[in-house]
Amino acid sequence: MKTVRIITLGVKPEFRGSGIFALFTYESFLRAKKAKLVGGEASWILEDNDAMNKPWRDMGAPLYRRWRIYERTL
Repeated sequence: MKTVRIITLGVKPEFRGSGIFALFTYESFLRAKKAKLVGGEASWILEDNDAMNKPWRDMGAPLYRRWRIYERTL
C-alpha cells in the first residue's frame, strides 16, 4: 500500500476553528511518512464546503476528480 484515502472527517461545531483540523492533518502526515506512504486523497467533500476544501488547496493538493449528483422528479 502506497497511498491512503480519508473517507470521512468531521469536526463538531463547538470545536471548529480551534485548530483541531490542522492538528489532525499534521498527525496524519507524520503517520503517513512513518508508514512510507507517498500520497493520499480525501473523498466526498462537497464543492461548496470551503472549510474542508481551502486547507487542501492551501497545502497544494490539486483537485483531480469531481463527482456530481443530479436529481429529477419522475
